[in-house]
Amino acid sequence: MLKRRVNKEFKVAKPQYIKNIEYNNFTYLKFISLNILKLFFVIMSFKFLKKSKETIFYPKSQFDIFYKSVLFEKVLTIRSIINKFFMQRFYQKNSQKIDFNKNYIFFASQFQPESTNCPEGGEYSEIIKTLKIISKNIDKKYYIYYKENPATFHPNPLYLSDRIKNINFYKELKKIKNLKFLELSSDTYKLIDNAKCTITVAGQIGFECILKKRKCVVFSNIWYKDSKYILNYSKKNFNNKLDKFISSDVKNDNFFKNFTYFLDSSLNSKAIQSPSVLKSKKEISKNVLYILKHI
Repeated sequence: MLKRRVNKEFKVAKPQYIKNIEYNNFTYLKFISLNILKLFFVIMSFKFLKKSKETIFYPKSQFDIFYKSVLFEKVLTIRSIINKFFMQRFYQKNSQKIDFNKNYIFFASQFQPESTNCPEGGEYSEIIKTLKIISKNIDKKYYIYYKENPATFHPNPLYLSDRIKNINFYKELKKIKNLKFLELSSDTYKLIDNAKCTITVAGQIGFECILKKRKCVVFSNIWYKDSKYILNYSKKNFNNKLDKFISSDVKNDNFFKNFTYFLDSSLNSKAIQSPSVLKSKKEISKNVLYILKHI
């Protein structure tokens, strides 16, 4: 099923969470209006100095009562939505359509903050640092195509991306040689198919590369790193390793054979599929031992 999905057009096969967060200028207006209305009711109810339930990082000062208040929380929320709107405008203004005639390496940026990026990515969760490493080590004939995760710009204040990325973040990325921003609507799967290789810190796109039999570099100890289609970043001789990885042919990748064996062995138990089958402690122990035997 997964293999069939990644071989369809991205607009049809893109993950459900991407479909769920599609937005436009009206969405920003809706969120801003809603939160201004909330702010109005907070003020009118005289509860604006009530302590907020949210965790807010604020400067210690004589105005602590304000910085901890519901009023300050609502002001920060509105500011967050406005920041994301201008971030998205800046990114889109500086992005371009894909040119498949160029030699390029595709960097699929992950949503931040997210555990698969930090802590899993460790020091490489700092995207600017990671991209500078890539730029320094790739052949000068390659462009770096950078596509932002669309969730980054979503106006929902529960998406805390503006605490990690802002306009200055994208200005710093623009300084990196040969790096090009891609439109958010760019077809991710076509980018994978035509790239010399894809790069991610610890995203699901690495697993999608394995499904499509395309090469990917990861900057973490991600669970799918043992595939021959994956190169795990290491500081020692990365330049040479990357060149060799890009130019080499992948043969006899047993990743799915081993992965399928593990799933079949660990899940092919009636007790797991239907807890009602468990009738005695002896039967529970039997199934636990069955699972442990095949892990």
